[in-house]
This record gives sequence, structure tokens and C-alpha cells, in this order.
Amino acid sequence: MKWTILLLLAVAGTARASVVYVDLDPDQTAYTVENPLPWPSTPRIAVPTTVTVDGQDFQFRHSGVQHGPGMWYPGQVYVDGSAAFYGASIWGPGPYPLKPFVTEFAYEEPIDGSAAYRSFAKLFYNGGGDMGEVAVLPWVGVRGYMGIRLGPEPYRYGWMQISVSNDIYPDGGVVTIYDYAYETVPGRAIGAGMLTPEPGTLALLALGLGVVVRRRR
Repeated sequence: MKWTILLLLAVAGTARASVVYVDLDPDQTAYTVENPLPWPSTPRIAVPTTVTVDGQDFQFRHSGVQHGPGMWYPGQVYVDGSAAFYGASIWGPGPYPLKPFVTEFAYEEPIDGSAAYRSFAKLFYNGGGDMGEVAVLPWVGVRGYMGIRLGPEPYRYGWMQISVSNDIYPDGGVVTIYDYAYETVPGRAIGAGMLTPEPGTLALLALGLGVVVRRRR
């Protein structure tokens, strides 16, 4: 005998029953393949992927880092969309321009208008060689949540669960996108990885709207 409890959230639009969740099945991936053409063609070819969230595209793609003649490899991955980011300075022989990197949000951490967003940011940058640049690898070997902003104004906010494999050299590794969710109410925060109202809100909904109990045999 099994009991299933269902909360009646359908009429709770004002109480955060407004999160849209999409599980990508199969997962989407961005990676590189070997280029059959000889040098000076790049030895790897990027195979990007685009995830469309409520009509807004987020493209994940590899890009090359030049380490000298014949020493090219896909040393960075860009996210082209509107993602929350942080800044990290890359230093070589002299100061390089600020390179923005996608922010990783902890589970349940609020994603809202207080974060900075940019339409072009990186998951990692693996510089070096004669360029004298350093590596910044915040997402390498990590599975976590990035914050997204959906426009136009008034903005809506959401999250996307992604990972970057450890084997980024020399082929750039594999970026995997698993699922995403977003708020349909403009300006409302969403917790990273969250699909439902917060626990306190759920309790109030259960009391105010009733509980349906289904008995299975």
C-alpha cells in the first residue's frame, strides 16, 4: 500500500507556482573534433550547442588559444547569452583586458537582479605558452548552476545546470548542459537548482489550498 500526497499549487500563481522547469533529454554537449586539414588550419574544430530558454538562445562553444606556430588548442569556452558573471584579471607580459567568467551559484542561492549579467562570458581560460598568460579554470571538473537572465525588460531570472570535464587539454574537454528552470514572474528571484516554492511557502499552500491524498494499491 502506498500513499502519495499532492499539493494543490495550480491556483497559487502569486505564491511562486510560476517556475518553468525543463530537463534536457538527452543532455546537450559542446565539444571539439579533430580537423583533417593540416596546419595552419586549427587542429580542432568546435562543435557548439545552443540551449533555447523561452525563446532566448544560450550558445556554448570552444575557442582557440595560440601558443606559437603549430601550438594551438581549444583553451577556452564561451557562453553567448545573458549569464551572471564575475571578473578576473588575466596577466601576461603586461595587463590584459578584464575577462569575465560565468558565476557558479550554490544550490538554493538566490539568482536575481542583484547579480551582474553579460551576454558574453567564459567557463574557463587556459592560457600559457609564449603568451605568458595564466589559467583561470573555475568550471573545470565542476557540475553546478549558472544564473541566467531572460529579456527584454522587465527581466526574468533562472538557472542552468552545467558541467565541464577535467580533460581540457588538448581538446578543450566537454561541456554538458543537463537542465534549466526560470521564473515567469519578472523581477522575482529563483533559488539555484530549485523547482518549487520555498519550504515555508509550500507549508502555507498546503494549509490554505488543501491536500489531496491518493491511495495506491
